[in-house]
Amino acid sequence: MNQSKSESKITKVITVSGNERVTVLDLPAQKDLLLEMLENLSSETRFEDYVFVRKGFGHKKVKVVDVIYLEAQQNYCNLFMIDGTKLTVTMPMNEVYEYFNPRCFKRVHRSFVVNLEHVESYEGNMLVMDDSRIITIGRNYREQVAKEFVCIGSRKRVRNKKMPFGG
Repeated sequence: MNQSKSESKITKVITVSGNERVTVLDLPAQKDLLLEMLENLSSETRFEDYVFVRKGFGHKKVKVVDVIYLEAQQNYCNLFMIDGTKLTVTMPMNEVYEYFNPRCFKRVHRSFVVNLEHVESYEGNMLVMDDSRIITIGRNYREQVAKEFVCIGSRKRVRNKKMPFGG
């Protein structure tokens, strides 16, 4: 039952929710293939904890978690930091956005990308950030942004819903 590397085949590839792929392997014959896939996966989804932003004649180290939001300003991009500083990058926001983790940073307006970790509150079409800045959610982004938050409680109540635990 020993298979050589040339005979090693993927048993099944399943696509789950868009880009995510789950591969079912016939182990242990495909151990090398599995290790290679895991290595490729970790290098594809790895995001840096910090970036270096040009400042003066050098570059300043910036922790990505300290970035509250990005704001487009024509061909420049402003990075607003948790300590209140603003850094300006001579690149369009679309290009800067590519360097940030898409699980934490979401585009909410054609001029804004926010770090979801720094959203203080969400009401209607507005986000209040940790620095008290109010960012309007663009019409084209509202539905997607609403999916990013788990909202508990509602003004509308379902009257005929069976309540758990005898309620």
